[in-house]
Amino acid sequence: MEEELVIESSKDIINNFKKLSKVKSFIISRCGLICIPSLIVNLNQMTSLDLSSNPIKSIESLWSSYLPNLKILNLSACWLKRLPIGCPSFGNSLHSLFLNGNFLEKDPPNFSIFSNLKCLYLVGNDFVDVPCIPKSLETLDFRMNSFENLPESSLQVFDGSYCSLSIHFNIFSHQLTSLNLSHVGIFGDFIVPPLPVLSYLYLQHNTISKIVFQNSRRIIELDLSYNALSEFPSSIIKLPLLRILSLSHNAISTIPRDLSVLKHVESLDLSHNLLITPRLILPPRISSLRISFNFSVAFEIFPPSLKELDASFCSTATVPPLSTPLQSLALFFVAAIAFSDRLKPIADEPIDNVDGAIAPFSSFRGSKRLDRNNSTIGVHTLMNDRLSENIGCSATSGRSTKYEDNFLCLEYDGVTFVGVFDGHVGHEAAYVSAETFSTSLGPIVTPAFSQTNRDLKRAIRRSFCLVNDELRRRNVKDGTTAVIIGVKSNKGVCGHLGDSLALLVTKETSIWLTSPHRPTEKTEYAKLRRSNKSVASDWRVDGKLGISRSLGDFWCCDGMFDTPDVKVFDIPNNALSIVLGCDGLWDYIDEGVVCTIIRNVRDPVKASHLLQDYAFASGSHDNISLIVYNLNR
Repeated sequence: MEEELVIESSKDIINNFKKLSKVKSFIISRCGLICIPSLIVNLNQMTSLDLSSNPIKSIESLWSSYLPNLKILNLSACWLKRLPIGCPSFGNSLHSLFLNGNFLEKDPPNFSIFSNLKCLYLVGNDFVDVPCIPKSLETLDFRMNSFENLPESSLQVFDGSYCSLSIHFNIFSHQLTSLNLSHVGIFGDFIVPPLPVLSYLYLQHNTISKIVFQNSRRIIELDLSYNALSEFPSSIIKLPLLRILSLSHNAISTIPRDLSVLKHVESLDLSHNLLITPRLILPPRISSLRISFNFSVAFEIFPPSLKELDASFCSTATVPPLSTPLQSLALFFVAAIAFSDRLKPIADEPIDNVDGAIAPFSSFRGSKRLDRNNSTIGVHTLMNDRLSENIGCSATSGRSTKYEDNFLCLEYDGVTFVGVFDGHVGHEAAYVSAETFSTSLGPIVTPAFSQTNRDLKRAIRRSFCLVNDELRRRNVKDGTTAVIIGVKSNKGVCGHLGDSLALLVTKETSIWLTSPHRPTEKTEYAKLRRSNKSVASDWRVDGKLGISRSLGDFWCCDGMFDTPDVKVFDIPNNALSIVLGCDGLWDYIDEGVVCTIIRNVRDPVKASHLLQDYAFASGSHDNISLIVYNLNR
């Protein structure tokens, strides 16, 4: 008996009519169905049915059908506002129900009619509280809704990230093993309710200043990054089974000297704090430690288990003798390194003498990392070039199998244009976009620099429309993000789509000229919802794209949003450079890293190469393409 049949159009149902009785699993996704085919819903042997991303709106026929063996039902992005009343024939057999990206709000359904339901996915609906759920339920994905109470149940996994919470929300489900409350706006003191079997707790991107655990001694992984902690939470010491701890991006100034009390911790992230540490005694089982972007760090001894250490961008670092070779030791831009004479070099190339960095040993070259055999692994650079006297670029396919990006550099009547294009699902859209922009930007945008800001913004938007029209005319199948900068004298304009970004770096500060267009951004998500574009539970539009705006991509929802965000800005006298890059750079490198490198390395080619290498060493798995544009101030 055949297990699965993928149907891409209504004709496929007729063409495969003889197979229908032999198939147990049907995928009828993104076919433009407005009603459910009666041939399908009356196949009583069916165990799995995927109807996602179809404008069905009503599923009455499904509820009245006879499907006693159905175990998995996917109705994500079907424009549903409510579920039918009553219990369907698969009420006792259904194990997993997907209702992501619908409009369920009024008359919240009673899911307890599914007596054996194990997994329920309700991401991105309009619930104001957790609906009635069956006692058998083990996993509830409730992202991007609202709730006040999580009722007592047998739930083991609850994802409430990106939800809107009431000030006094309650969690009564004591069987939880995994709880995600990231991006929910918790602020001040947070008391973790009694959750005796909780193993995984995610609280990142809130404003928590203090945390207390009432009864959660079984926690294995704890993420408190991007909060407002000013001191190392003493209650963490009382978690005897803790293995993974992240406290990055807080304001912690002091931590206990003896961290060996964290007996089972294997990974510890203390980066981006305000630490001035004594000589730390590390946990005996630690294998990965990140303590970069602090003031002063020191270590008593490295335990044999330590494999990875990143202490980059600290003012000072005191490094003990290495008893065993590390797989990765990162000390980028540490102002002063104190070390023992017995410190063993782990690379043999001489380091370039960079201003502000003192590295007596050759161990700390930024463009290298180490594998398990202690051999160096470099980055294969496809392009590392000087586009003009003050513009440099660098590009690599990185860990990807192909390179899909492209660049733009153009001077037209006193205006300098630069751009980065990050292609996806192919390279053609990025190439055609760069080619078309190079002929349209000058004649269209340059005259607008002498007009009003409104006229300048209109000219940028017009050029983006022309490029998208050209992609459609050439029948280009793939798509691309785009970030364009135009500069004339002390005035600049930036237009962008997608998650390729631009940062203006000055001597003292930095200014973002862009913000990412992704479904995870609330304004972008709301815009997608208003246009009835489906967003899957993994934050991908139509289940495939991780961005909400792009050029091309006509295969996805008949094209993405192609209206760019445009910003006109004045260039201050203390401006140094503008850095443009794709997500392969910005997803893995911090704004502070960019600023430090730009301020210390004024050669645009060397700076772009170093930024590329740092992103690669930080784990980037995508193409890495960037431009450093040094401003003539």
